[in-house]
Amino acid sequence: MDTLKNEVGQFFDKDARDYLAHKYPGDTHSFMALRRVQAARLLEKYLAPGFNEHFKIVDCGCGPGILIDVLAPHRIRYTGLDLSAEMLNLAKRQPADGQARLVRKDFIRGDVENIPFRTASFDAAASFGVIEYLATDDRLIAELSRITKPQGYVLIAVTSRSSYNLLLEKPLNFLRRRKAAVAVLDLIKRGIGRGPFRQAEFTKRRHSPAAFDAALRAHGLEPLESASWGFNFLPHPFNYICGTRLNAWANRWYDRSTSPRVKALAEGYMVLCRRP
Repeated sequence: MDTLKNEVGQFFDKDARDYLAHKYPGDTHSFMALRRVQAARLLEKYLAPGFNEHFKIVDCGCGPGILIDVLAPHRIRYTGLDLSAEMLNLAKRQPADGQARLVRKDFIRGDVENIPFRTASFDAAASFGVIEYLATDDRLIAELSRITKPQGYVLIAVTSRSSYNLLLEKPLNFLRRRKAAVAVLDLIKRGIGRGPFRQAEFTKRRHSPAAFDAALRAHGLEPLESASWGFNFLPHPFNYICGTRLNAWANRWYDRSTSPRVKALAEGYMVLCRRP
């Protein structure tokens, strides 16, 4: 396994302890919580009508298993794949209320660029917030397409390079590589109740939605519907000082907007595709 993947796996092993509390807080306007809402909407619209006890979906880079919460009411078969053993341990405890109706839950530690399943094994494949940690897009997209049955679905989410929320990401990435800066920012972030600020040597890639749609088509996938979300009153990390009301207002304003220029500023972009 290459150096980048090792670094990412170790980062998320360390991050697992605080991940759910700080990425999916009670505030439903956090980026991750809004991503879950969009995933649930697309799954219910396109996939749920075909759900049955034989339907199989694989979550590639499943993290703490948030997709299980979305799928829990349905009698289907779920498989979670992730590089981080600690994230898989979190996923095994989902859904939080223990009331899942899933026929089966399986978990496997593995590489999303070399998915250990036969071709056309699943009715659907999903991957959220994973591809930006890889060196390129091609191998993950090709693997998602390969393991999905003909006429099956691929649901994939990325982070937009034109995001307003991430306006300050480059200086933050610079600071993440400096131990002294990490120590100071860690104290500040913990002090406002947002968990640790961790050192990281890798830089996440960001995507242009139009270029990403073209990449999906190049791999034989047919985009059916896309969704974008995530707009705070102030960019990260200053969004924390605004409180939930201001950020909720900013997200409602974003959702109501029909301006292409405004829509391009979203942090998240999700595409539901069909495999011909």
